[in-house]
Amino acid sequence: MRILFSSSPLTGHLLPMLPLAGAARRAGHEVIIATGPDLSDEIERRGFTAWPVGPSKAEIDQVGLPRPPGPGATDEQILWTNVQRLFINPSAARAAELAGLTERSPVDVVVQELYELGASYIHPTSGQRLVHGLGADFPGFIDLAARGHAEVARALGRPDATEQYLAAPYIDPFPPVLHPPGRPWRDVRPLRPDVGEAPTGATLPESFRRLTHPRTVYLTLGTVYTSTEAWRGLLEAVADLPVNVLATTGNAVDPAGLGPLPANVAVERFVPQALLLPTCSAVVCHAGAGTALGALAFGLPLVLLPMGADQFGNAAAVASAGAGIVLDPDAATPAAIRAALGRVLDADSYRRAARAVADSIAELPTADALLAGILIERRTNG
Repeated sequence: MRILFSSSPLTGHLLPMLPLAGAARRAGHEVIIATGPDLSDEIERRGFTAWPVGPSKAEIDQVGLPRPPGPGATDEQILWTNVQRLFINPSAARAAELAGLTERSPVDVVVQELYELGASYIHPTSGQRLVHGLGADFPGFIDLAARGHAEVARALGRPDATEQYLAAPYIDPFPPVLHPPGRPWRDVRPLRPDVGEAPTGATLPESFRRLTHPRTVYLTLGTVYTSTEAWRGLLEAVADLPVNVLATTGNAVDPAGLGPLPANVAVERFVPQALLLPTCSAVVCHAGAGTALGALAFGLPLVLLPMGADQFGNAAAVASAGAGIVLDPDAATPAAIRAALGRVLDADSYRRAARAVADSIAELPTADALLAGILIERRTNG
């Protein structure tokens, strides 16, 4: 079969889908991954076929930061402006391009990450559609998705696809142990979160290998809510601690612009987490789902610095499990981050809680088992 995976052009949204894409490839299926053109090289480097569709992350960023609709804008209005800029308008552009590509090269199954609404308007020949989740259930997400689908449908001149989106099996890599009671999805299929495999031949950069402390901490602020200013505060927090600090900034922040680095810190734009996390004792991050779940899969405690979207829900879930400390934006001073990191490194309770979450993650179905079960259901049900 030909299986199309479609994602927003955000690294943190694409990478959680790759374990299922890898399972499809191992099962002998043809796998195509559609997303912004700036991620095509990374997709092809991992051996998948890339369809560059819609705007790149850089083109989305050129639209500028979301602006409130007026001086008295509510939080909900500001959130909607954010969602339109990052996801809805790009989804409409992807849908238009995907329609032409799939007309010429039909696909049998569509797997779309939950913020990628454009693929809702692509019709797989088998009728099989999957929605791939990322993190904690975002409050009000279903209503946002319905509004978003309505806008994409109007832009395309097509019938609204909200119903088939909500009816699709929901692939959930966020462990049940972290979810509060009650779920908005109709057909939830748990998946063991997995940072995947590093590309063949990939190794840790020399800048990382030269660090010599016995313990290592991984730092990242993701690819959306990040800035040079935020990074300078984070580096101040970890300067000269008796730990190695491995940091990745993504494409939005140039490491050269951070100035002289503390002696215990090495910074790169991107390094596969499959290489990084096995070397670490703790993680300081933005509470993006991929990074948080990757850390927990390795039993690593976290300091969580949520800044937007589902990050607050992800952070709250980890803190409720006792596996990390949350610092909201107003509280995330360098001194507070430094103190929180010391606590998760030295207090056994955080490590034990993270290890307990790791044990629960290990009990979830692998990508290979989940995909095989879904495809068997499809054949059985015709």
